Amino acid sequence: MSVGVQDVTTVRRATWKLFYWAVGLCALAIAFRYLVIELRPVALLCEADAPPFWCAIRQAIITLFYSDAIGAASLAAAVLAFLLYRQRGSRFIAALALLLGAPAIVLYSADIAVPGVLIGILRLLRDERGA
Repeated sequence: MSVGVQDVTTVRRATWKLFYWAVGLCALAIAFRYLVIELRPVALLCEADAPPFWCAIRQAIITLFYSDAIGAASLAAAVLAFLLYRQRGSRFIAALALLLGAPAIVLYSADIAVPGVLIGILRLLRDERGA
């Protein structure tokens, strides 16, 4: 089965859009990390006797990322996408691995998220060459 030039161009555009989304999510994660999680006045406010309601949400997000759950989900999705290559939906799973792993790298899960992102990118790039 040959792959047409139009198909390759469409896949290439979709891949670049995913990369832009991943970079945007990384930027949002950096802003969240330095403006909400690590900002000293915010931390002191949340350690007060009567913290605001959003401190519980902040703490839940911190706990989620310290548990490496997002990075592990990225790695699992990437491995699944790589194993299911040529199956319907494997490209979506690879995109999910990239979009989960990109912010997880910034938010304390780099050791698990980096392999997930790399495997997801490799899976996405396999489509561009029509393999």
